[in-house]
Amino acid sequence: MELKGIKETTDKWVEAYDNNYNMANREIVHWFNCSYYVTKQKNNYLIVYEPNSSAIGLTHKDNKTLNGKKSEFYTCTGIGCTHSLMGITNKGETL
Repeated sequence: MELKGIKETTDKWVEAYDNNYNMANREIVHWFNCSYYVTKQKNNYLIVYEPNSSAIGLTHKDNKTLNGKKSEFYTCTGIGCTHSLMGITNKGETL
């Protein structure tokens, strides 16, 4: 997944989340596994480790070099992800 695609997909997810859209059908960018997701805060893209909320920048300071291999980033929809911010479990059951 290219940097541009990661940012565009993340922007759509953040907009949907901010506007309280149905998150179950929104794509989320993950890195390495479902515990890591990409989000945007104040024009900065971050990779967040959900269990303890630690975060690193999506890119190095050059804003081009990814913190991680391109092949390690992927998207999934809310139904297939274990992502507590969406309020659903990995089985798609509402919490």
